[in-house]
Amino acid sequence: MEDTEKPLEQHVISLLLIVGIFIVTLIFMTCTYVDNNHEWLNWTLVFPILSVLMAGYVFTYRGKEQLAARIILAVIIVLSIVGVLIYGAIQGMGAAFSHG
Repeated sequence: MEDTEKPLEQHVISLLLIVGIFIVTLIFMTCTYVDNNHEWLNWTLVFPILSVLMAGYVFTYRGKEQLAARIILAVIIVLSIVGVLIYGAIQGMGAAFSHG
């Protein structure tokens, strides 16, 4: 009887590590205490962290799904930029309307 199981390829292991780090980051961002002023900052930092992890994967991976990985990275970078802009607008409006 032959062992027909194929070992996990290196790019699959890399993706699993990225997903694991992302899940641990989400757990850390939601379980640690933050006041209301910095809660949005934690959620804004999630996508830049994911984009840094994905950039390392995309620029070192050479394979069939390279174009798909680059498209996913571009989408994550756009979400990061939009998130930071929204966070800046919310913080700016909060500072403009504070009466203290």
